[in-house]
Amino acid sequence: MHPPPSPRPSVPLEIRVHEGIFETVLIVDGVVRELPPHMARLRRSFWECYRVPLDLDADAEVRRTAAPYAGYHRARIVATPEDPTRLRVEVQPCDPPVPLEQQPGLMLQVRRAHALAPHKFVDRDALNHAEIGLGSDEAVVFADYDGLVLEGSRSNIFVVRDGQICTPPLDGRILPGVSRQLILNYADDIGVPVAIAPISLDELAASEGAFLTNSIRGVQWVRRTSGAEWVEPHPLTRLIASHDAG
Repeated sequence: MHPPPSPRPSVPLEIRVHEGIFETVLIVDGVVRELPPHMARLRRSFWECYRVPLDLDADAEVRRTAAPYAGYHRARIVATPEDPTRLRVEVQPCDPPVPLEQQPGLMLQVRRAHALAPHKFVDRDALNHAEIGLGSDEAVVFADYDGLVLEGSRSNIFVVRDGQICTPPLDGRILPGVSRQLILNYADDIGVPVAIAPISLDELAASEGAFLTNSIRGVQWVRRTSGAEWVEPHPLTRLIASHDAG
């Protein structure tokens, strides 16, 4: 058994829901990556949060906005309950995802929270608060007060153990990540065993490896967490990342 992580401040989770919800997508040479699942999640979240549908051809609007941009950009797609007939699409340049072999590996910093949210709210104050003081090679991962891993502040998490990849279940406390689902689909296609099950902090530390997934940054391998350190990505992490980069 590894010692528990050092106590850290709990994260305030009061959310200003009325400010709206958003998606962040990657644009490469004017083409939006994985737009349909992102927009499906936006519509679903909008309905679940506000009980009104998004009343517009949102996919076409985002594609039109993205088309002129060459190179790598990120688009933040915002929908608010004030006007369900329009979106706000904010485009900014971004770096391409860093190939796994060029990454130094992330050091995880654990923050405690009872629960997070299955929607991407515009109000990210609580998540930003959790990231205060992070270094460039650090990332926040949340765990509940029973020591179960939830997700990252900008990502979902996977661990590798016993020849399989494992990720926490969608129990209403975490975001149903688009990249998370794509990786689960790919693992199934190539015969990599998958477990969707609770992961304790002790199990994270005892795993053979871990990685985070994000639609903009891709797969990022974990180098260190409380009680454990890995010197390189696990072969299964490399396999998953090679598909993500393709």
